[in-house]
Amino acid sequence: MKKLKWVALEIIQLIVQCICWVCHYSGLKFIWRKFKPEKDSEKLPTGFIWLVGIYLTSFGVSSQMYENRVDLIENRANSIFTQLSTKANKNAINRISATQNLWCPPKPNFWNYKTVFYFLVPMPREETSLYYDFYEMQTKIWGYSVPTKHSKYIEIVDLLKETSRVIKKTLVVQILT
Repeated sequence: MKKLKWVALEIIQLIVQCICWVCHYSGLKFIWRKFKPEKDSEKLPTGFIWLVGIYLTSFGVSSQMYENRVDLIENRANSIFTQLSTKANKNAINRISATQNLWCPPKPNFWNYKTVFYFLVPMPREETSLYYDFYEMQTKIWGYSVPTKHSKYIEIVDLLKETSRVIKKTLVVQILT
């Protein structure tokens, strides 16, 4: 019986040593010491400052990703508008639909942490059952609707729709006259 207790204690001690080793070499011990410095240390806890810095960085990254994608969509729309005023307008008309269907992440809001961390969700490339399972899981975990392939930059979509209507009216007038 004593030998069994001794073996159990040895196994527990080995497990604790493994956990301590993992915590030390993974950086978890370092992070924990940012929130709770050692008792004999004169350092102040700086964990909260680290969390604020990580949040600000995440907001900056998500804002940059949003702005990059919006710039790409706006540049394509502007090239369409420019081509519509030239003789290559048939090519531009064909590109309207593709530009309207370009994916755009939601605009991050500093006060809504859920929109700040949208950049953690990869941009959808294709819709498969695995794709839907992944986004359904993300919705359950985060408690909000994650961006899908159908997330669009609505302002450009509306502008291109209006442009299509004007082109259609112009073509009808040209045909009738």
